[in-house]
Amino acid sequence: MSKKNPYKPTLGDKFWRMAWLPGREGRELEEDFHYAVTVGKMWRAEFLLSEKKVNIASGDHFAVRWAANGGHVDMLNLLFRHGGVDVNAKDGDALIRAVTQRHHAAAALLIDHGADVSRQDYKALRTAAARSDAAMVAHLLAAAKDAQAVVQELLTAAEQQEHPAEKSCLRLYQAYLARNDSGHRPQDKDDHGPQGKNGHGPQDKNSAPPRPPQR
Repeated sequence: MSKKNPYKPTLGDKFWRMAWLPGREGRELEEDFHYAVTVGKMWRAEFLLSEKKVNIASGDHFAVRWAANGGHVDMLNLLFRHGGVDVNAKDGDALIRAVTQRHHAAAALLIDHGADVSRQDYKALRTAAARSDAAMVAHLLAAAKDAQAVVQELLTAAEQQEHPAEKSCLRLYQAYLARNDSGHRPQDKDDHGPQGKNGHGPQDKNSAPPRPPQR
């Protein structure tokens, strides 16, 4: 016995069920499901999954990708509750869509459910960085693993910008590199790296031992 649908149908849902649904099956029901997800029709999506047993992964996981594209957080939660969702389908398309459309809450939810920031050469992170979207960059960096090279690249670009939002991103890049790999931190002009010029640590004009007094 199927569970009771927790969502309230709209007048459009009622009309669809009476006049449009009868006789539809297979691929047609999948199309109805994809439409419901795209526009955020919660009752209809739940009905098609629970009552009609539509494949949640149909259309190469169309549902999670287009719910993300529309920023439909409630719909994403519905999909995750049902299970069988590949959050990284089509090489991370869902997260990239959420970031591209500036849907911060949807992006955060996808990340919580395992979205991989590194897909398509960190396209989601690069997209957020190109827009100086510091809040989105922060979400993505919190989940990014082994991203030192791309973050160093973004840091170098941010250092050339004067926009305040870009400076906020710059600080996020610096913090990420400091946390993950000191070898990628920006170096000071007078600092020649962890080993200095002679392999004995950074060169500091005050660090040399004092000479013995002349006689």
